[in-house]
Amino acid sequence: MAASTSSLLYNRNGNTLNQAREYIAQDLNKKVEQGKIALQDKGAVLANLMFTSVFEAIADSELVIETIAEQEQT
Repeated sequence: MAASTSSLLYNRNGNTLNQAREYIAQDLNKKVEQGKIALQDKGAVLANLMFTSVFEAIADSELVIETIAEQEQT
């Protein structure tokens, strides 16, 4: 994700949104530690990343990408 690109993550489950936010922050921290991105880039990415559980918030989006995690039946 480019540091200058605004992105909105939608999920109707607030817990899932919080988990996503934590995962992204941890991943960015690792990239900073590895020298793959600068600390200010991490801050820019996080500043441009918004989370919502309100479906209508995506109404004005230029692009929507839907992803669904599949769970295999055993």
